Amino acid sequence: MSNYYQNFKNVIGVKRDAFLIVLIYSIVISLLSLSLPIAVQTLVNMVEIGSSGKQILVLCIVLFVLLILAFIVRILQYNIVENIQQSIFVRVALRISKHVNRIALRNYKEKNVTEFVNRLFEVVTVQKSVSILFLTILEVILQSIASMVLLAFYHPVLLIYDIVLVFFVLLAIILPYRHALKEALKESTARHDVVGWVEDQASNPMIFRSANNGEYAVERTDRELTNYTNCSIK
Repeated sequence: MSNYYQNFKNVIGVKRDAFLIVLIYSIVISLLSLSLPIAVQTLVNMVEIGSSGKQILVLCIVLFVLLILAFIVRILQYNIVENIQQSIFVRVALRISKHVNRIALRNYKEKNVTEFVNRLFEVVTVQKSVSILFLTILEVILQSIASMVLLAFYHPVLLIYDIVLVFFVLLAIILPYRHALKEALKESTARHDVVGWVEDQASNPMIFRSANNGEYAVERTDRELTNYTNCSIK
């Protein structure tokens, strides 16, 4: 499992500075997002005590400015994450390009090297995962922490609720992790097996034009697709 993590770390290769900037932006967005529920609570209290309309207007203007700032920070965060995604694709493409020229010629007879090169497109999945990790999951975690801290100040019982909630969330992530990773690798391999077989047909058009070979091609494709769908269902 550590090998998978090390390979993933090498592929991502996110610089610490970029990660820290994204983290800081996420913290700022999380704090600014708390301004909405706090402002609503403050507004309710101001109405109850009979505050003037000018005070309520000032509160609304401050809330509007804070939300605009959160929007601007999110745009900056999107730009950095997009740069990270592009750097991942460039890094992996360069690594594959270097290694392809070093493959021993005997391996071309034993394996379909072209099919392995197609795995470059798995980087697209990694790019989407990085986007989800930095833009969604990280922000959800920070907002959840901030919200739970805020709840803890209201009543000690809510602090116990926070601890129990965190425990079950971690349990839901850790327990299926190994199985999910193993099944994801099987699904990826099965998907590339399908693509590799279709490429073999395209590379040898004369072989599969006869009735027998054409029927075999369809049967083989059906087997590969069945294997892929079975891996996807699990």
